[in-house]
Amino acid sequence: MNGDFNFDRLSEGLGDIPIGRNLVYHPQVDSTNDTLSRAASQGVAHGAVVIAETQTSGRGRRRRNWFSPPGLNIYTSILLREGLQSDLLPFLVYLAGLAVVEAVSPFLPSPPFLKWPNDVHVAGKKLCGILCESMKDRNGRAAILGIGLNVNAAGSDFADDLRDSAVSLKILTGKTLDRTMLLAMLYRAVDRLYKDLLDDKDRIARHWKRLAEVPYVEYTIDRDGDLVTGMAVDLEPDGALLLKTAGGLIRIYHGDVVRYRRRGNHAAGH
Repeated sequence: MNGDFNFDRLSEGLGDIPIGRNLVYHPQVDSTNDTLSRAASQGVAHGAVVIAETQTSGRGRRRRNWFSPPGLNIYTSILLREGLQSDLLPFLVYLAGLAVVEAVSPFLPSPPFLKWPNDVHVAGKKLCGILCESMKDRNGRAAILGIGLNVNAAGSDFADDLRDSAVSLKILTGKTLDRTMLLAMLYRAVDRLYKDLLDDKDRIARHWKRLAEVPYVEYTIDRDGDLVTGMAVDLEPDGALLLKTAGGLIRIYHGDVVRYRRRGNHAAGH
């Protein structure tokens, strides 16, 4: 037993899937992604995971800090290697979002909303952030999925500047949840969805578009200082978000969402 994680029970819950078979737990790391990246460079196999109670340098996209209070949430990174081709890399962040939704949806009255490209939102607040990074090493191509999921943090556990924008499962449900169970559900979902991705990446795209409520969300995206506003209309075969703007269709490969607006009652699952 480490914290309230029970790794014997986690192993039983995972069965024979590769995700989580090689598991390393740390009370504290700089970043779970960086920790796993160092292990990957030494040749660890597909499915290896790192779990930490807290991160001193947890980060999201563009190296923004990720708030990591100890002993409350899930901070984990997952190594994917097997069968990974370059054309699949843009879809891994979508896969991770779908896996989180699959894990948390049983505890929520309706599925969360997937905000492009890497956030899971509930009631307009951020429940989870995802950081996907790729690398090449002596064993070939690999990718690391970093997932920070707010589980048992109370409102008072969040920094002042996050309380209006972040939420946890405990806040949403009024219950303290079993992080071991959630990890098992998350890893099983990643394993199944990764097999789907290898088989047919369009299946992942279709699933993501439904939960991202395409085409019912208008985004304003900052692309290195250039603001673009448009309605999300599709996810392209190369993973780009297709926006319909006043000037026509634009493919968005990267950027920061400045704001988004969900139009009408088109919540996923309705």
